[in-house]
Amino acid sequence: MKIVGGAETYMFNLARALTENGIEVEFWGMEDKNNKAIDTYNCFARGIDFNTTKDFKSKLKESVNVIYSKQNRRRLAIILDEFKPDIVHIHNYNFQLTPSILSEIKKRGIKVVHTIHDSQLVCPNHRLYIPHKNEVCTKCLNKKYYNAPLNKCFDGSFSKSVIGSFESYLNHNLLNIYNKNIDAFISPSKFFKNLIQPVIKKNIIVLPNCVENKNLNYKSRKEDYILFFGRLSIEKGLHKLFEIFKHIDLKLKVIGKGDISSPGYENIEFLGPKYGDELFEYISNAKFTIHPSFWYENCPMTLVESYMVGTPVITSNHSGLKEMVTEDTGYLLDFYDANAINSLKKILSKPYHFESKKIISHYQDNYGEKVHLNKLLNIYKDILN
Repeated sequence: MKIVGGAETYMFNLARALTENGIEVEFWGMEDKNNKAIDTYNCFARGIDFNTTKDFKSKLKESVNVIYSKQNRRRLAIILDEFKPDIVHIHNYNFQLTPSILSEIKKRGIKVVHTIHDSQLVCPNHRLYIPHKNEVCTKCLNKKYYNAPLNKCFDGSFSKSVIGSFESYLNHNLLNIYNKNIDAFISPSKFFKNLIQPVIKKNIIVLPNCVENKNLNYKSRKEDYILFFGRLSIEKGLHKLFEIFKHIDLKLKVIGKGDISSPGYENIEFLGPKYGDELFEYISNAKFTIHPSFWYENCPMTLVESYMVGTPVITSNHSGLKEMVTEDTGYLLDFYDANAINSLKKILSKPYHFESKKIISHYQDNYGEKVHLNKLLNIYKDILN
């Protein structure tokens, strides 16, 4: 289990916070050379790499294993029987770990909590997004999973998309595996709750993500630049952001790694990946952080981290992002509107009224670790009782 994105960042922060509050925590997931988690019981799941699998028989076998994995059930059983948890809190587990692990947990009478980080419960591709078309997509909502192969949502492949569609029909329609085996569902945003609730019988609890509290001094006077930080990929809206900044007389700094490279404009500076205190210094010093996501976002950690150090945001006016912004914490913008350039110029020309203390207070009230942990522990207590 390595940090790939916000879900992993949240998971490791949560594990640390629970441990600091006297709760025993163990990890189980995929083995990887870059894992942060220790495989205490030598039972992590083996990874599947479709790119190195060549013959048809092997591909067919591994296709079955991403739908239902006996091997992963056996590996999970080791830690369940040795560690004997009261609760298993699951995060991202489809594709390689597979939902088959849920019945392995439940047959022992262990309670299951699922934090919904993506759209796997309503979208076979888990993204509400078709990468090869760069298109936001909700066609599979209400169990219309046949749209996945029609649109070749998985890597532009019809056969992979058929497998993904079949998995969704199997787990929802035939096995009803999620409703049978999960005791509490948590969504970090109302937006994802509303998308997913129609296929889930239990009420989905809304609990926004939190990050580890950092004792950093915020700046009373911001520096004259805007910061994008995060994964450098097309769905994050970077191409549109660069196009807009051709016409903006202000420095844009870009932090992160991914497939997107610098457009070569004088006012756009690529800084590569940054971590820890160095990253938070850049966030803290920025006039705004900017988040032009094209695809639907749940509760991105980048906004939470901006608020934590008192920096306002400019972000897309859709999905879970809309829930996170108030008049004291930033602006919403339609980056894909024909007037986006003028709209951003208008925002930047306004008197700067943001107060870091107010933004930090908003963070503590809505995304602070203490508030989050208290709410989560109450969820744990409710299902145990």
